[in-house]
Amino acid sequence: MGFWEASAAEARLTNTTEVLIELADEVGLDIGRFIDDFSNGAATAAFEEDLEITRTSNVRGFPAFLVKYGDNGVMLGGYRSVDAFASVIDHVSEYQIVARPVSADVDSVVGFVRKYRSVAPEEIRMAFGLSTEDYEILERNVLTANKVGWIFR
Repeated sequence: MGFWEASAAEARLTNTTEVLIELADEVGLDIGRFIDDFSNGAATAAFEEDLEITRTSNVRGFPAFLVKYGDNGVMLGGYRSVDAFASVIDHVSEYQIVARPVSADVDSVVGFVRKYRSVAPEEIRMAFGLSTEDYEILERNVLTANKVGWIFR
């Protein structure tokens, strides 16, 4: 569960230290480092740096994505398709970043789910480039292998 989901969907009090620590734990952050950064001002400094980027980039809505490579960068506002991001990455990196094929096997998907925890089926489908039919086959294989079946329910 991310910050925005916790605030909007679950109505959690994301302005309290306790809830922020819970969210940090849920997304797999190093809690010791999170608390240190929160306490010593490093988190505030990083937040203020992010605010300055939003100001100088004229960000006016959510979501916004800064795609940067070297000295090149593009600010994207709103939701975008994977193909749109790929096109912007190609442009910004001057084709220096090359996509690597991702294996859509059971272990790869289970690793993805365990890493990101709160993922929707559509996110899995998009991340692994699966058709709806291929996703359904993969879902059955993951459930049959008795691995992270809870994500599909």
